[in-house]
Amino acid sequence: MKFGNFKMNLQKKIFVLMLSVGVAAFIFMGIVAITGMYMVNNKINNAGQQMSENTSGFTEQFAEDQIKTSLSIQAMEKAELVQQKLEKAMEDVVYMADVMMRIMKHPGNYQPRSLPNPHESEVKSGQAYLNFSTDMAQRYGYGASARERGLASNIADTLEPLANLYPALFFGSKNGYLIAADVTKNGEAKQFSQQFLDHYDPREMGWYKLAAEKREPAFTSFYVDSNGNGCVTCVAPCYDGGELVGVIGLDCNPEAIFQLADRRGVKTQERNKLYRRSFVMEQATGKVLFSSYDENSILAVKKEATDLRNCAEPSIARAAQEMADGRESVMPVTVDGTDCYLAFAPISKVGWSYGILSKKSETVYPALYAKENVLRQMKDFAESIHDSFFSILKGMVLLLLLLLGALFLISSKVARRFVEPILEVVSGVREIAQGNLDKKIEMKRDDEIAILVDSINDMTAKMKDYIDNLSTVTAEKERISTELDLAKNIQEGMLPSIFPTFSNWKEFDLYATMDTAKEVGGDYYDFYKLDENHIAITIADVSGKGIPAALFMVIAKTVLKNIAIGAASAYANGSEPDFAAVVAQANRQLCENNKETMFVTQFFGVLDIRTGVFCYVNGGHNTPLVGRKSADGITWDYMQIAHRGVIVGVRKNATFVMESLTLAPGDLLYLYTDGVTEAMDEEGNLYGEERLKDTLNRLGNKETIKEILTGVKEDVTTHVGTAEQSDDITMLGLRYLG
Repeated sequence: MKFGNFKMNLQKKIFVLMLSVGVAAFIFMGIVAITGMYMVNNKINNAGQQMSENTSGFTEQFAEDQIKTSLSIQAMEKAELVQQKLEKAMEDVVYMADVMMRIMKHPGNYQPRSLPNPHESEVKSGQAYLNFSTDMAQRYGYGASARERGLASNIADTLEPLANLYPALFFGSKNGYLIAADVTKNGEAKQFSQQFLDHYDPREMGWYKLAAEKREPAFTSFYVDSNGNGCVTCVAPCYDGGELVGVIGLDCNPEAIFQLADRRGVKTQERNKLYRRSFVMEQATGKVLFSSYDENSILAVKKEATDLRNCAEPSIARAAQEMADGRESVMPVTVDGTDCYLAFAPISKVGWSYGILSKKSETVYPALYAKENVLRQMKDFAESIHDSFFSILKGMVLLLLLLLGALFLISSKVARRFVEPILEVVSGVREIAQGNLDKKIEMKRDDEIAILVDSINDMTAKMKDYIDNLSTVTAEKERISTELDLAKNIQEGMLPSIFPTFSNWKEFDLYATMDTAKEVGGDYYDFYKLDENHIAITIADVSGKGIPAALFMVIAKTVLKNIAIGAASAYANGSEPDFAAVVAQANRQLCENNKETMFVTQFFGVLDIRTGVFCYVNGGHNTPLVGRKSADGITWDYMQIAHRGVIVGVRKNATFVMESLTLAPGDLLYLYTDGVTEAMDEEGNLYGEERLKDTLNRLGNKETIKEILTGVKEDVTTHVGTAEQSDDITMLGLRYLG
């Protein structure tokens, strides 16, 4: 073969021929691969789009049907629950009426009985009493129907046991006296108005007239009683020989029944997630009697009666009309600008209707999620196909290079087939012995020398792998150790370390320490001034240990401090900041994008150095101790905190309460994390809150806060002994000097 005037030997001719074939094959395979990849990509994209649309439509319709069915079942179940509670009340009224009628029909079986007279003696909560008003006594004479009153008083044995279930139970006689048992809210003695004692006539009451007219058990309409509580009364007539002798009844608390039904079967977490709201409407008036909506909603309970059938929102008006007609259904409505589904069922016993709502957007979300998920999976699949094709192309290039190398090796070794193999092995072994573990001895033979070469190459590869692995492990350990040391230094640098930081403030002494259980920890403390008269202090414990806890600690510390400093601007306007709102805002920020569900317990407080007033908010943290100065020294005890609060970073809408106490000059505060009280000795015994309190009382006369904290740490160390520290130990102390 001749290219121009350039002559090529056989070795070069074979090399050019093999190279040409390899390059041509590579180009052909590349064109086929690229074309196939383009076609497959288009088909995958089209199939993914079609699949996502089909999945979205099916999921949306299915989810909508499921939510409608679920809401309908829930509405019927909750309406049935209210109905059962009211039927139970009617059963109790019928039972009391039967007892009273037995007493009247068989007077010989009972002895006359005396009940407390509210005109003369005190009546306890839940105790049966007999009221014969002054008007009745003057009209009929007090001796009139005296024997009947004595016999009827035996109904007390029935009324008093049921007083635990109902606010009031009573019997009104045709002769004008009343036997009743009332339960007061605070459990104190029943208070009677002079109007009641002088003029009360049960026969003039609506409930008496209702039972006398209907001649069977019945419920009154909903009304608001003298205490301002919503109420319905269940009554039944009592007869003796066909003659009406009186009416017996009891008051129900329908709002409590509604709240029970509203909560039944719905966990708090599910309620927050799925948006479930309920209400009860009176069919006759269209008025909302009870509701889980707040007062600003169109479906809230209004002070002034509002007929929902006349609502400005047409969808609600239509649904209210259906509810007023006593029907069961599920209808779309718009509540306060939000599209919802409303399921309702009648409560026929009292002429009410129970409604439960769910956002319509909850049916759309599964469909959108399914569509996005299908598209994402199809996209990932297409990308994996692309990667596979490119990997094949890279493999082809690598294979071509290997073939070219093989051609060069074959042509160079043919002439040295006898002596040079041994010399090559010796040379290779020497190079390996000098430290070149990448050396591979190439030997294209099938005799004993080839076996020797394979053994040497295998040994070299294993030696190289062992040394590489050893070097990698050692370097990784050194890197991790260095990074942890650096993280610990950074964490310690973020905490205040100069005590007190504000050198021109002489009104307090402050000191804090933190000892981490690992290289970095999740505890932290902080103190800083809000203005010239207020200092803020914080102590907190992040869930978990190590780097994740340390990172969350930094975020929690920064968020709380920034919000607190921003809220302190209220001082300049002459008002007091709401530190409960400060902690609540910090909680909301920490809940956002908290995918790892980490949380922090924290105690935040602000001291007014002029007055000694210490305002604080507890976010699920350990209760601090207060040291009160007296003539006998310092006496320590745990703070009386009414609201410990919830942990921060879990519930986005959690609320917190600000409390306060006043420090006198010389009083102290001690804040700590659970690493102090939960420090364990070799046998697993905890240090405990009582020992901490005793230790502080023993150290209370120390001159400085630093000495007190040092004494506590020494006592904890003594208790732990040789056991390994299991948790971060953080303490902060403050002495108010006035």
